[in-house]
Amino acid sequence: MRLRAALCAAALVLGVGASASADETPADEQIVKNARENRSAARVLLAYLPNRIFDVLDLVRARVRVGPGVAVRARATEGVDVGLGSYASLFAGLPGPRSRVEVPLPVGLETYSGIELLADAEVSGGEPPGYSPTELGVSLHLVAVGVDVGVDPIEVLDLLAGLVLIDLRSDDY
Repeated sequence: MRLRAALCAAALVLGVGASASADETPADEQIVKNARENRSAARVLLAYLPNRIFDVLDLVRARVRVGPGVAVRARATEGVDVGLGSYASLFAGLPGPRSRVEVPLPVGLETYSGIELLADAEVSGGEPPGYSPTELGVSLHLVAVGVDVGVDPIEVLDLLAGLVLIDLRSDDY
């Protein structure tokens, strides 16, 4: 077991690729992932603080929208979306869970039009909100102003695992 850990650590430092086996722990898988993607130990350590800041920001979506329209929506995970209405807006605020390696812009354009009943969001044009599959939230847009708020409980686990360098959502740099 110590030899295996030493080899994985060496692969991480040297950036050498390795293959994952079925009996690896999440920590072992993360070491192999870092090695496979040529992440050196220095890069992982330098990105540690920015990654934890992004993990905290990923917990919550809180956006304000300005533009014409009327819409109401609720979501309890990706499979349970309910909504009705239409709007075209400029948004600003916390964008919510990233679900991939990127720096999301806190402002942008968004349009929505449709009726949803237990289906994925029908957002079109502009920058869609990019809801996480496990996000819970509500959205309301009345005449010229709207709000979109949500939380993602899985991002809490991603943040806690990130403290020991395990990236559950594959959204770390």
